Amino acid sequence: MNNKNKIEQLKQNGYSLDLGDVISQSFENYKKIALNAGIATLIVSIVLIALIFGGIGIFFGFTDLASNMADFHVSNFSATTLILYVIGTSLVAAIIYPFTAGIFKMANEAEMGRATSMSTAFDHYKSDSFKNLFLTGLLLGFLTNFLAVLFQYFHLDIIGTLVTYIVTFFAVFAIPLVIFEKNEPTEAILNSFALVIKQPFVILIALIVSAIIAMVGIIGLCIGIFFTLPVIYSTQYILFKNAIGVETKNEMEEIGMNTDL
Repeated sequence: MNNKNKIEQLKQNGYSLDLGDVISQSFENYKKIALNAGIATLIVSIVLIALIFGGIGIFFGFTDLASNMADFHVSNFSATTLILYVIGTSLVAAIIYPFTAGIFKMANEAEMGRATSMSTAFDHYKSDSFKNLFLTGLLLGFLTNFLAVLFQYFHLDIIGTLVTYIVTFFAVFAIPLVIFEKNEPTEAILNSFALVIKQPFVILIALIVSAIIAMVGIIGLCIGIFFTLPVIYSTQYILFKNAIGVETKNEMEEIGMNTDL
């Protein structure tokens, strides 16, 4: 069965997920990638925070940065400024997507029993999937940021936040669909929505549990969050693997199969 037929069958017939298995397998996977994924996440976060605050400082002025941030609301800005804001935040999302895909690759290699390295997190910046990952991030980033700005403009901030969370939740399979099933950007997003709706409660509970575990990292002077955050990626990977299926033969099994041939 080819990939497209498999996805279509799952969209029609659904799939089963055991919450206990997902949580236990996610934690086991996380333990294998925690250090390398944590260091990579810390490095990327420092760079992004510096770039974002640098950009905001240049845009609003460094002297009034604190007061401008405190008074920030989309209704205070012109349409041109809001368009630039949506484009900028969408580009940030697009740039991050290949990195997140690299963490998924790291989780997959750990599941196959292979040694992982921090550099794996950056592999998709030079892979064939980069374009589709970038475009997927750009599309979802634009959609969520546009909706957030739209609702905030009409002072419906809570609804805007809720809508963006819902979109992000249903797009949780978009990245693995691009890298493991070779979906195109719009195809990955639509397939993710169609697949997640088949098991929304199990997926939601698993992600909430992983988020709670990740928040434990704040105890470690906040720096620990970077090393507990990868548990969320491990959970997303295990959810996808158990729902859709990912090739996880390790190198020894492959050698054995080749020997038999």
